[in-house]
Amino acid sequence: MDDYVLRNPPKRILETLDGHTTLKLDYRGTQCIADRPERLLCDFCCHPVDRLWCYPTRAVAIEVRPGKPRGAFQCDEAPWNACVYCNPMFRDGDARALAARVRTLAPGQYAHIPLEKVYAVLFEARYSDPFEWNAGELRPGKR
Repeated sequence: MDDYVLRNPPKRILETLDGHTTLKLDYRGTQCIADRPERLLCDFCCHPVDRLWCYPTRAVAIEVRPGKPRGAFQCDEAPWNACVYCNPMFRDGDARALAARVRTLAPGQYAHIPLEKVYAVLFEARYSDPFEWNAGELRPGKR
């Protein structure tokens, strides 16, 4: 494994919602740090893969749980990276199938978040065609 990745693991986030604390690993951006990563991670299902389809999106903010602490979802303008399994669903705008896949791989973790609503907003935020990124290649933006 790349020595840089070993020194810069995913961010550990403790999230408390309705009195329940859960540990989340934030993998977003970890595959963008090293110049030539050996494995890439899908932003949706966190599946380690050799190829991603990167969809440039505008910054978005969505209120997913009105009136609750940490009840909003927001992301900066950056590509959302989809693996071979999630790409067809993201490409075709199938929020229900994509949410089902994510919930199946992480049961209970996203039960309180309306993923279908979040993904529908992300579909609308796409502003160009995806580009492919293969493991071992320079990260996007360094080409």
